Amino acid sequence: MKRRSPLAIVGDIHANTARLRRVLDAIAGLGDVQGMLVTGDVATGPARRLMGKPGPKDVLAVLREPGIPFVFVPGNHDTPRMDEPENVDGRIRDFCGWQILGIGGAPRAFGLPYEWDDGSVEVPDGACDLILSHAPPAGTALARTAGGVDAGSRQVRGLLRRRPCALVCGHIHEAVGAEDVDGVPCYNAGALGGPFPRAQYGLLTFDGTVAFRHITLT
Repeated sequence: MKRRSPLAIVGDIHANTARLRRVLDAIAGLGDVQGMLVTGDVATGPARRLMGKPGPKDVLAVLREPGIPFVFVPGNHDTPRMDEPENVDGRIRDFCGWQILGIGGAPRAFGLPYEWDDGSVEVPDGACDLILSHAPPAGTALARTAGGVDAGSRQVRGLLRRRPCALVCGHIHEAVGAEDVDGVPCYNAGALGGPFPRAQYGLLTFDGTVAFRHITLT
């Protein structure tokens, strides 16, 4: 692949539209970002929405405000079927010249709307350049909770055998950072909503090799 303009990476939003707007303003101000990858948990569980939190359509409307193309996968707090044109869960889609494989949800743990038994996810065949997964690969620092629990997915890690250029994930808010996993650069973008929230985002650049940069707004 040739050199590409950067992709911005927005972590788990959890309906925090105020922090999301700060991040989107910062991304738009860069001027050369060609698109955005959103790691899931767009909104938050049904009970909290009843308490006045913005719903998924409200959050997606905010994401569309800057006019920057984006794709997302639903997180474990979201519903499994979000009928939106930007949703790439369970498919391989061309986005800004990248073949992106989307994997939404996370391994079963909390009884949230979009959880699955690890290894049971139906994944389409075909080559991909980039995996956009809500859940991080198991056995990595990107999947380790503050209490030391590995909350990643073995199946997601197995997908690295397809040799994508990169994997981008979220889900474990405190595990922000980049790690080379089985020869593939992987990145956890963290979260805009709690726990461990920050006004933060990532940048993926490609000039023969993938590089990640993490930005925290003051």
